[in-house]
Amino acid sequence: MTRGARLSALQCPLALVRAEHGLALGMPPVVTEDLAAFVRRTVPGTEDVLVTGATHYTIAFSEPGLTTAVHALDAMARSTAR
Repeated sequence: MTRGARLSALQCPLALVRAEHGLALGMPPVVTEDLAAFVRRTVPGTEDVLVTGATHYTIAFSEPGLTTAVHALDAMARSTAR
């Protein structure tokens, strides 16, 4: 299977919510800008949300990541419910 084959098969909206930092502050992000660009090219309409100040762990468990992620997912859900 080619790189991105599973991604390109997606037939639903995709919200890519990613942290500015990696596993800890100052570490390289888990989802790099190159990877995010690849996902955006592979899945048209991808909503790419970078959470400034968040790490891979804090993005889902503390602010500002938690609220940012929830708002991005809520907005995507509302836009597809029309």
